[in-house]
Amino acid sequence: MTFSLSQKHRRTQTPCAAVQGLSFPTNTVAFASKKSQTPPTPKICNLFVTACDCTHIFCSLPYATLLFTICAQKSNSLFSDRKNQVDTLRPYQQQAVDTITALARKKQFLLLQAATGAGKTVMATSLMQYYTNNWGFRCLFLAHKAILVRQALTRMQASFEDADFDVDCLCASVQKPGHVESLIIVASPQTLARRLDDLPRIDMVIIDECHRVPPKDQGSLYRDVIEAVIARRPNARIVGITATPWRLGQTYIYGPAASEGSVTWWDSLDVHISIAHLQEQGWLCPLTALACKPDEDLAQLPVGASGDFREDALEETLLKPLHLGSAVKAIETHAKERRHIAVFCVSIAHARALARRFCEAGFAACAIDSKAGQQTNLEVLQDFANGRVQVLCSVGMLTEGWDCPQTDCLLMCRPTLSPALYVQMVGRGLRIAEGKTDCLLLDLSGNIYRHGSPNAPRIRLGGQLVGDISGFSSRNEDEEGDETRRCPYCEGILPDVSVLRCPQCQAPFYDFEEKGKSFRAIDLARLEKLTLKGEAVRQKRLQEDARLKAEEKAQKEEAARERAEIRQGLINQGKPVTATVVTYGSPQPWQIRTGPAKGAQVLKFDLTLQIAGYGRRLLQVILDPEGAMGRKSRTTWWAHTQTREFWSLCGQGTFPGTKAGIVARWAFVRIPPELVVKQTMGGFLQVIWNPSKPGKTDKAQKAEKPGAGRKTAKKEG
Repeated sequence: MTFSLSQKHRRTQTPCAAVQGLSFPTNTVAFASKKSQTPPTPKICNLFVTACDCTHIFCSLPYATLLFTICAQKSNSLFSDRKNQVDTLRPYQQQAVDTITALARKKQFLLLQAATGAGKTVMATSLMQYYTNNWGFRCLFLAHKAILVRQALTRMQASFEDADFDVDCLCASVQKPGHVESLIIVASPQTLARRLDDLPRIDMVIIDECHRVPPKDQGSLYRDVIEAVIARRPNARIVGITATPWRLGQTYIYGPAASEGSVTWWDSLDVHISIAHLQEQGWLCPLTALACKPDEDLAQLPVGASGDFREDALEETLLKPLHLGSAVKAIETHAKERRHIAVFCVSIAHARALARRFCEAGFAACAIDSKAGQQTNLEVLQDFANGRVQVLCSVGMLTEGWDCPQTDCLLMCRPTLSPALYVQMVGRGLRIAEGKTDCLLLDLSGNIYRHGSPNAPRIRLGGQLVGDISGFSSRNEDEEGDETRRCPYCEGILPDVSVLRCPQCQAPFYDFEEKGKSFRAIDLARLEKLTLKGEAVRQKRLQEDARLKAEEKAQKEEAARERAEIRQGLINQGKPVTATVVTYGSPQPWQIRTGPAKGAQVLKFDLTLQIAGYGRRLLQVILDPEGAMGRKSRTTWWAHTQTREFWSLCGQGTFPGTKAGIVARWAFVRIPPELVVKQTMGGFLQVIWNPSKPGKTDKAQKAEKPGAGRKTAKKEG
């Protein structure tokens, strides 16, 4: 069987070098056509290749690509030609590349999410091939780790082996940076940021692990590089590639899904290749998950400035003999027959301590870390891939840039609040390999309970989740000290602490009755459905809250407009104004007929004022020396206060305190020729008997003055 996968091979009908010398069931020739068809699944192709008994096959490129991949795997000889390895894309990879190239005609910032193991570097290389071959673009590939730079450099050098230019590298940890003029540049932001002045014009930037790029409004090396590229080429395209488009403290890194106030580089997710999709297609292996309830000390870990658990607290807790012994026991009980076990640890000391405990238990175990040296680590990784090392312990060297398809068991001893780190760790074991049926996930840290299914993790602001699927949740104390429990799926408030099902999203909680490290199987598909349903309920509630807030805001704005219109018709727009006293009468007994002080006995006298520009106005001034209105309602105590202010300005001697006393001494009352008046929003004209007393507006203005608060506090003290 021979396949032709390129246009040159299709024209000349010559076999592809990648499959020459392979043994196949029949003498079949397959040529790729330009017509696009829906590609079959690997299972269908597998059956087709086995049962095929025809001479020539004419099919679309996705069909030929997939058939070639299946047959090559059957003959235990994957891609013997490195160049064709890069150029040959899986169907979903080709679709992703086509989508990005189509959207790039109109969009400047594009975002591709692809699960770990989907071949993000392959898709990035294909994009650069397309733009360099067809448009002569200069492309820049950015990766934050030396191992990622080294992997991308090796792959791209193979892909552009026949090109008339070299692939340049700007990463001090990989090779000494030189003069950069090539059309393909692989770099790290750390090295590139120091040489931005020497950087030539870049037409396209591809950022690997772009979830590490901070928002626009935060200074970073990535922002310096992007701004420098756009300054030289305003229409340069920026393509972000990641398996986890989330950040602690920012939630999503794109569009309206990002946290409020976060200025994102990407406005939408343009391509999404999920774990579940690749598992259905057979490109990733199934995941079997076992989890247990974490101990009390792991449920009360402090959170650091990064938004994740503090590393010193994690190390101190997980170095306890209890946790070290639990890790060894978990492998002995559930994964003793697994040959490639990766263990995720919290620190170098923790990784080395676990490796020693595994060795004492009879396992071939090693630890890799930054202190061991590059050559030693590479030897250990090679021994692990070859099966000479069964258990491999590490902190961060296994979470990104490390690929070992044979890994069939993951032991999670690293609690984290980061859903991105959680999904990255799980993705290390999902690649397919010969003889591998599934990957076993043993979670000792409660990460499954915090984040849910790795295919659809729960994304929350800052990573601080309100609870977990077992019901042992983080509880917030209100002002009265009572504990409020929330649903971990929809964040709805639960009416009872002992409830085992959310009344809003109907999600059940796991009830752990057994103590100790008792594992239970987690149905990830069901967990994903519950998470998505809870998220839908939460989003609906958030939308309803947003709608109510918008209505409340609109009502306040409408009321403010109405007040402004009313104020325009008031005397001096409702502000205090000086008026001339024309006449005033004697006080007469008066009974309040309406309002909260209805029935109160007070005094009333008429006051005629002349206001410039508004003519004469008649006022009826109420005097309540006995506080009768205040005794009826505390809201009307102002009448007694104003009566005292009136007497302080106009009366003689001490305040009478009774209606009869004011009437008896009225002959000695002297009202000034000018008074300060103000018209209220209700249209009533009132006299300000004590103009020197600051009103609410005056107090607010005084508080805004520098040092006003300190002076007031000092005076009160």
